[in-house]
Amino acid sequence: MEDIEICFQPKKLQCQCINVCVKHPVECLQGKPTDRCHQNEAEESSMDIDMDNAVQSDGCYHNLELKRNIFIPDNICEGIFQQIIKQYPEQYINLFVDTSKCRLTSIDLSTSETKYPLQDSDLISKLFDHPLKEINLSGCKTLSPSLNSLQKCASTLQILDLSSVTGVRWCLILQNLKQLWRLNLQNTDIGYLHEHMKEIGNLKNLKWLDLSCTCINNEGLVELLPLSSSLTWLSLYNCEFVTDEENLLQLLPQLTSLVHLDLSKKPVSDNNTIQNEKNNRIVTTDVLKILAGLPKLLSLDISGSTGLTEDDLLPFLQRSEKLKFLGLSSTGLSFHRNLPAEKVTGEANEEQLLNSLEIYKNRQRYVSIALRKLFTLARLQSCDNVRRCLELIVNSMQIYPRSDSINIAATASIYHLSREQHVANSDKELRKKIVEVVLDSMSNLKNVLQLQKNCCLTLCNFKIPVELEFVLFRVADLLLEALRNHKDDYLRRIAIMLFNTIVCQNFENQKREIGYLGAVKTILNIIQEKLETRESDQLLETCWSSLWNMTDETPENCRDFLDFGGRRMFVKSLELYPNALELHRNIMGLMGNVGEVKELRSRLMTDEYINIFIGLLSDDTNRLEVSYNSCGLLSHILSDGEEAWTITSITRDECMLKIIECIDRWNLAAQRNINYRSFKPILRLLACVHAPAAQHWAVWALANLTKVYPHKYCKLIEQEGGLELINQILQNGDVYVRTRWLGQSVLENCANASKYDSNIV
Repeated sequence: MEDIEICFQPKKLQCQCINVCVKHPVECLQGKPTDRCHQNEAEESSMDIDMDNAVQSDGCYHNLELKRNIFIPDNICEGIFQQIIKQYPEQYINLFVDTSKCRLTSIDLSTSETKYPLQDSDLISKLFDHPLKEINLSGCKTLSPSLNSLQKCASTLQILDLSSVTGVRWCLILQNLKQLWRLNLQNTDIGYLHEHMKEIGNLKNLKWLDLSCTCINNEGLVELLPLSSSLTWLSLYNCEFVTDEENLLQLLPQLTSLVHLDLSKKPVSDNNTIQNEKNNRIVTTDVLKILAGLPKLLSLDISGSTGLTEDDLLPFLQRSEKLKFLGLSSTGLSFHRNLPAEKVTGEANEEQLLNSLEIYKNRQRYVSIALRKLFTLARLQSCDNVRRCLELIVNSMQIYPRSDSINIAATASIYHLSREQHVANSDKELRKKIVEVVLDSMSNLKNVLQLQKNCCLTLCNFKIPVELEFVLFRVADLLLEALRNHKDDYLRRIAIMLFNTIVCQNFENQKREIGYLGAVKTILNIIQEKLETRESDQLLETCWSSLWNMTDETPENCRDFLDFGGRRMFVKSLELYPNALELHRNIMGLMGNVGEVKELRSRLMTDEYINIFIGLLSDDTNRLEVSYNSCGLLSHILSDGEEAWTITSITRDECMLKIIECIDRWNLAAQRNINYRSFKPILRLLACVHAPAAQHWAVWALANLTKVYPHKYCKLIEQEGGLELINQILQNGDVYVRTRWLGQSVLENCANASKYDSNIV
């Protein structure tokens, strides 16, 4: 077991106890095994146990029990239980069923709080032996057989959440839960049996009742009359079988204690639905008049209601006290002035839209509508509370990770809101959350083109690598997925640009890992498509640039380039676009990287390739980078010796002569568009006395870079032992005179740079 820092502050000590027990439930809590699954006592002493596999055989977890002679104190029992259940839902429940060794008063087994849904009704039923005051089974669709066992804690149970639990209509003990004051039956089948509404109506202590999205009908509403003096919170959201106002007019005047009432519906989507709404309106002028007269009502939601006018809200303006909240989304009323509430949901302004995202976070249609409206404000840079906007958008994406409409609207807004000019974007943690949800969205909705575009554009607002470093490989992988899944050039340009920026910042081992993701093949496939359609554009250039960066000092990626048809595409690109200078520079930069890998150079030793490389030699200043990389590639091939020169169209000596003649015409003071992190491939050529042209190119490269960028490259040469190698060349009388002169220039440049640095205090 790990070392634990001991702390004697009560709260911290309590947290430490919980953390240790949760991390090591078998060692800390489990008693001696009693069944055949645990007969081997050696297993009992094992300290390295895979929690997900600790209980493997079917039914073995039913035999787990707490150690003898221990009692888990109340102040840590629920913390331990809840954390263990969250990570390993069913394996360790049996540790907590003995009420003589532990006591639970609250359990949350909802699907939002567990790693995966609970399945074992019998096991769950055992927990109801505890004097439970609060139970949350939200989303546990398979646990209906255990519901009747709630009878065991009927005398203590005060809060019960059965939302989205199937089979509630077969629960026969609701009437016995006399202590209940809060009951959530949202999205259950409770309304099918009329008797259930009678049972609920007889729960005299009930103050809070959610019947949203149930089958309760007009007659069932009347059964709630016995609760008229106690009920303070009631939701009838989207109760489709409540179809007229008659029963509401009978019930509502009696609910004199009501503080919150939700009569909202899902927003309409088409003409047919609108027609149905006209026939099934329950929020009418008369209903609103009654509600305005309820003395304690402070919160009212009528979102989605149709056929209302501004005059229908007048009774609320005449009240002595404004409503705290009024839901008006998708009613057309939120645009009116003098709304009778402190907080309003609607579409009239940023505040109303953000309220909608916050209050209706679990109502997908409303979230989608609010996000689309918010995008318009974000695009026009009309958002005042950018931080709140971003936080609520992120929250919406986390709740609906697979909704096309929500994620498209959300990422479009984030793109406009995540730019640096907004003060909220100084919050590093918030920006980290944004990156995470954007990547989750890319991962969950890989085939949605617009979503992928939005996500890529949004990532462009983040600094690479600083703000993406914690997920850099995931970003690279998702960008490659987008490139593979979509043919859209706009998306590909953004994705390739981002990918190129990432690989520019990576070192050899990181590039190798990215290469294992299939990067080289993916980019080559795009190049092949471009060559087939004969399109020369920025995308093609950036693809070659990415491969140039990917192959830099990364032999594995160089091999992939050759294995997946890179040579053929290199030749074809030069043929189709003979005057595309930037394209040629990127291509030859890549080929130069391939040439640095000794075991791959033989695959370039053909008459066709060598003659192409020689044909690219030039003294044209504008083509210096192309010519430089061609000379470098040929120099590496020459460094392999005479026996490696197997072509006949040109001799090795003729090739070396052409290289030297070309180099001697270059401007030694030329500015360069190149970046070296290491000179090792160049320094290896300095010892090639059998290949003077290779030596000459290497020394010219060092002389040029130390002359033009002394403060960047002189120290690098010194660190990698380059000066010693230059001195060896100078001492060799057989070396070409101009090569020795260039070598002397390198030494002088480094000496001058060293003097300059020493004078800086």
